[in-house]
Amino acid sequence: MTHDFYAGGAGDRLVDPDLYPPRIHELVGEEAALLDALPPGLGRLVEVGSMEGLHLDWAVARRTGYLGLDIVERYVRAGRRRIADLGLPPARYGFRLCGAEHIARLGLSSEGGDLAFFPFNSFGNITDLAGAVNGLAAARLPFVISSYQVSAEATRHREEYYRACRYRDVAVERDDRGVRFTSPDGLDTIAYDPGFLVEVFAARGVEVRPVEFAEIGLAYCTPGLAEPLRAAAGLPESTVRTGPSHEA
Repeated sequence: MTHDFYAGGAGDRLVDPDLYPPRIHELVGEEAALLDALPPGLGRLVEVGSMEGLHLDWAVARRTGYLGLDIVERYVRAGRRRIADLGLPPARYGFRLCGAEHIARLGLSSEGGDLAFFPFNSFGNITDLAGAVNGLAAARLPFVISSYQVSAEATRHREEYYRACRYRDVAVERDDRGVRFTSPDGLDTIAYDPGFLVEVFAARGVEVRPVEFAEIGLAYCTPGLAEPLRAAAGLPESTVRTGPSHEA
């Protein structure tokens, strides 16, 4: 998804709850459940693709620090206004204009309790996949990526969602990388096939575990986070295939 798609406002419809079909509402709610399941020691949630702070309220409610990262300046400005309006201490809560490929430059640390979280398929909206993976590899942070499954059911619900957002001529493409939706409005978003994405991370020396959640969600996380996330999703063990799994 292009920078201009968000900067121009077309992407705002993607986070309008009034436009969410039922399965999307469910997925958003289950994202918070995944965060609730994270083990103790989380000092700061680093939300990548944060917009104006999709999970800022979650962090404040749990007295967890928060850093929102986005590549769209107006989201960063709006997020900073929220911080000021809420009277939150800037030493613990903030926003930075930064993409995933540059996350290692921010001086974040797993020892300091930092954890990177990619909400609501923000990872699938990144144009430079290799840059994002390299950035995470260099940062050496624990992370959770929230995305979609690539099943026929998940694809149907995604299409319903994008059409509800009134994007024109929504098109879907399926290949070994995953399931991608595009529109002349600038929509360009992919749910990666788990086998493909696991291999991409492995090529950079990063081990990730896929965990299904909700009815259509698929999270990727660093190994130490897999068990609590599976428990939150009601899964005793991973049920995700890591070979090509999208359906026609």
